[in-house]
Amino acid sequence: MSSNDSGYTILETLIALAILASMLTALYAASGASLDLIGSGDTREQAVLLAQSKLDELTAIRDPLPRTTKGAFEGSDFRWEVETHDVPGHAAVPTHYYLQDVRLTILWPKGVRTQSLTVSTRHLGLVQQ
Repeated sequence: MSSNDSGYTILETLIALAILASMLTALYAASGASLDLIGSGDTREQAVLLAQSKLDELTAIRDPLPRTTKGAFEGSDFRWEVETHDVPGHAAVPTHYYLQDVRLTILWPKGVRTQSLTVSTRHLGLVQQ
């Protein structure tokens, strides 16, 4: 070949293909990660809705809540745990109401790990006399 010939050499073509392959690999990894995040967001949204549902149930209870309770949401892999603590200083005031700090945790499996979402609120129960 003379030096006036124009076109790509095999070496230039191989380098271009290697660059293209590495870019496609990076795009593939990024799309996989984004799909994983979308699925994770859907699961977290479901956990938030279940937490709201459980909080609504707790709000409907007029008695003071037990110290700890656990359970599972029917038909799903989601579990819940409720822990309560008396609000400090509240017992000094004589009243028929009972104020508690409430911590609700929603748990679900993700691979070999467990994911969780925790919500804190207060509950005002009526002491039966």
